[in-house]
Amino acid sequence: MLGLLRDPAAWSVLIAVSALVLSQVAPLRQILRGRHLRVALPRQFFLWHTLGNLQVDIVVGIRNTGGRDAYISHIDCYILDSEGRKWKLSAQSYVPASSATSGTPAPELAFSGLAISPDQFWSQTLRCYEDIDEADQRQLEGIYDKFYSSGVSDTALPTDGSVPEAPQAVADEARAYFRRRFMLVRGTYRLVIAAMTQSRAGVNDVAGTAGCEFIMIESNITKLRSIVHQYQYGFGITRVSANPVLGNSLVSVKPLGADATTASYRAATHSRHGS
Repeated sequence: MLGLLRDPAAWSVLIAVSALVLSQVAPLRQILRGRHLRVALPRQFFLWHTLGNLQVDIVVGIRNTGGRDAYISHIDCYILDSEGRKWKLSAQSYVPASSATSGTPAPELAFSGLAISPDQFWSQTLRCYEDIDEADQRQLEGIYDKFYSSGVSDTALPTDGSVPEAPQAVADEARAYFRRRFMLVRGTYRLVIAAMTQSRAGVNDVAGTAGCEFIMIESNITKLRSIVHQYQYGFGITRVSANPVLGNSLVSVKPLGADATTASYRAATHSRHGS
């Protein structure tokens, strides 16, 4: 053994092997940086609804500023008003980032998680849908079925150019559902985006957040409600309106600081109650 240590050739081999091994390991400083995500939001986003259930289309940028690979299992979106009402939405899909300010339908790709390496940046338009309970989901699906069975959909339009209408009772049920679910009014709101990771034990952990504040004025509410008058034709339910302004509103925002974002996230996730 001592003879090997005195042999320069043996040292050369040892040094070469050590260098090869160390080259496959991330620098210690990078490892110590842990996992940390920086989330960025734009100055505007689109607010929609489906029969009163909220939908947010927003460009989200995420950079891994930590030293380890991170896997984002899901992304949550919260809206809070000044009266304590809360809405929880989940990112279910994403569309090309260029569609965020177009207000027109775009192809959706399912969001099923995101692996992001150190210093990597990811940005897309997330489409977040309001979480609703099983009873509301069943009623919503029932309304859809009634419109489809009445022939009121883009896939069942008459060839003579006429626009079919749903039976009055079906349209009234849709409007009643909207009135029960839609609770936005004029006022100041906060929106928080939270990128979540999940441990092997299934425990959710917040990897990064970003927040903003926005004001809903009368014109915003009017735009969101405008589609309701078209429900008898299926617009906003089983048909896409030819007027992209109906049923949505482009909202301008003011960024929140780190402390305000953290406080808003805690408020949103403490005994939350969507709408």
